[in-house]
Amino acid sequence: MATTTLINLVAGYLLRYRKITCAKAYDLYGTMRLSSIISDLRKRGWPIHTEYVEKPNRYGMMIRYGIYVLPKGWKPEEVKKG
Repeated sequence: MATTTLINLVAGYLLRYRKITCAKAYDLYGTMRLSSIISDLRKRGWPIHTEYVEKPNRYGMMIRYGIYVLPKGWKPEEVKKG
């Protein structure tokens, strides 16, 4: 039986929805290490970029957070095998 890893779960989510935030990764997979997972995917050749968003939190203070985005139309077959 194949082991499902957090990297595989996040990769699958990105392929389906094209973007993910730390809050979404925590809600879905209970991980607080999304940046590490994204780093691993980037090392594997995934062209994930970060978009930064500023908006008020529930207390009215402006906060800034990143959204990890996979380019539209990109497929994992495009990763060059080394």
